[in-house]
Amino acid sequence: AAVDTAAGGNVTAEDFEREGFVRAEPEAVTVDTLAGASVYDQTDERIGEIVELMLDDNGNVQSIIVEAGAYLGLGQRTVAIDIQNLVFLRSEAGEEIRVFTGLTRGQIESLPAHDL
Repeated sequence: AAVDTAAGGNVTAEDFEREGFVRAEPEAVTVDTLAGASVYDQTDERIGEIVELMLDDNGNVQSIIVEAGAYLGLGQRTVAIDIQNLVFLRSEAGEEIRVFTGLTRGQIESLPAHDL
């Protein structure tokens, strides 16, 4: 399943311009490339790792499940982040996908824990 990389909601690709990275084309962002990918906040601090993807009835990714325990200073904790709050960047070499969220640390902390 491909992911729509056109950011909606709170973030845009321009919010997350990074040297050596470009906005990922939808065909480059798949369930396979997202599995285990790192997720970063607006300050480039690593939030955690994608451990699961939530799909809608059409097989499109609607949210990602991130193991964010270390970021939040807690034990292992997983949270769901809606696709509308994410931007996907690909390294110019094309091998690395980075996922960024516009959510603040406080917003992530307030997300309910997601049971796997």
